[in-house]
Formats: sequence, C-alpha cells, structure tokens
Amino acid sequence: MSIEAVIVIIGITVLYILSLVAMYRRYIQGNISVIEECERQKAEMEKECMSKVLTKQMQYQTLQSQINPHFLYNTLDSIRGEALMEGNGSIAAMTERLSRFFRYCISNKGNIATIRDEINNIADYFYIQEYRFGDKFHLKTEVEEECYNYKIPQMTLQPIVENAIYHGLERKKDGGTVSIQVFETEKNVKILLSDNGVGMDEETLEQINKRLRSSAEFTIKGYEESKSNKTGIALKNVNDRIRLHYGSDYGITVHSTKYLGTDVNILIPKVRENE
Repeated sequence: MSIEAVIVIIGITVLYILSLVAMYRRYIQGNISVIEECERQKAEMEKECMSKVLTKQMQYQTLQSQINPHFLYNTLDSIRGEALMEGNGSIAAMTERLSRFFRYCISNKGNIATIRDEINNIADYFYIQEYRFGDKFHLKTEVEEECYNYKIPQMTLQPIVENAIYHGLERKKDGGTVSIQVFETEKNVKILLSDNGVGMDEETLEQINKRLRSSAEFTIKGYEESKSNKTGIALKNVNDRIRLHYGSDYGITVHSTKYLGTDVNILIPKVRENE
C-alpha cells in the first residue's frame, strides 16, 4: 500500500472519529440539559428527573452499541501495521494514538475514570494536536503520585485543554504551553490547568464564572448566551457533571488576565479507585 493511500485512509478515519466525538458531545449536552431541568424542579420531582437522565444515558448506550467501534479499531490497527511495514514510524505512532484516544472517548466505564486515565488521554490528545501544529504547543504535567488513583468524571480534562488550545494558544503567533498540576489536600483533590495564551477580558471572565456559579439557575436565555461562547458552554458542561457526581461544593472556577493566560481550577473530593 502506498503512503498516499495510507494518508487517504487516515483522513477518512479521522473524519469518522470526529463524527463519533461530535455524537458524544451531543450526548453530554443532552444529559446536561436534562440535569439542569431537574435542578429547577422541586425536591419531590428528583426521582422523576433522575429517571430522565438514566433514560438519556440508555439511549446513548443503545446508539453506541450500533456503531460497532471494532471496525474502526481494526482499521486503525491495519493502517498502523502497513505503516510499520513501509518503515513510516510517524504514521504508525499517529494511528496508535488515534485508536487509543478514540477507545477512551467512547469507553463504557460508568462515566467515571481515574486521574491517571485522564492524564494519559490528554497525552494522546496533545500528541494528535502536535502532529497537526508541530512544535507550536507544549504540554507540562505535574501530578502528585497519590493523586493518580483518585476518581474523576470521565472526559473532564480534555474539553478544558481543547479550550486552552483553540481559545488561548492558537491565537498566539508563537503558540504556548498548557500546564496541568494535580495535588491533594486533607479532603479534596485540586487540579489546576493553566495556559499562557491570550487570556480574556474581565467582562468575559465574569460572565463565565457567573454561569458556573449559577448552574442550578437554568434559563433559556442563559443557555443561548452560553452557546454563543464555546469556552463558556464547555466549562459549564464539565462543571455540571462534577456537581452531579459530587455536589455543589465542588466544580470549576476560572481566573484569567488578558494577554497573559488563563487558569482553570477544578475541585473534587478524594475518592480512590477501589472505593
């Protein structure tokens, strides 16, 4: 198989992956809409609301089962094998990372992963971005050893890192760095995701933090406003999922300075993998 043919197959495969990731995101947004509706209702309606969430999840799982992801896995493995036979290590490495990233995005783990899983997924995601943008972006991670086995909602970090790249670093001519620090306190785990991108003005920052603080106060107007700000709605979705799992004491806060960069702080409780 020629290199040109391999590249064409990779292109088709990437489009297939993107369509499935888009479906996953629509599923998450659908879940969040149901959850926000639940939060507006009275306490006695909570049982009915949870039923709606579970129904939504079941619908997604049913759709997911029809995708037959093994087709894509096998295709990527075949591409990787052909690339290795042709001596093209870069294509082989790229397809391996794509396969691993895809497996993680649609894996059935009860929507809960470990911090180790999330960090590994970010490494794969960043490798894919570096393949596209070269040395424009860099990733630094600093994780306390004890924190690797703590639980966290799956796909918590990737949307935030994606925001950092597309809304912060990509707008800089020379690119920049995303840094992830994870450390524990007596009862909680704190995660700090920082970028040295373009940052945001005080008005935009206040709007984002206001939406994060008022997750329970869902309105059509607020939702439409958040849709117009991709950074805001991605952060809000992650924040709502954290609150769903752990309660309103946990979630996200954002700090940013225009032209200097943005910090996203995540607070979750210390829950070990085997608990």
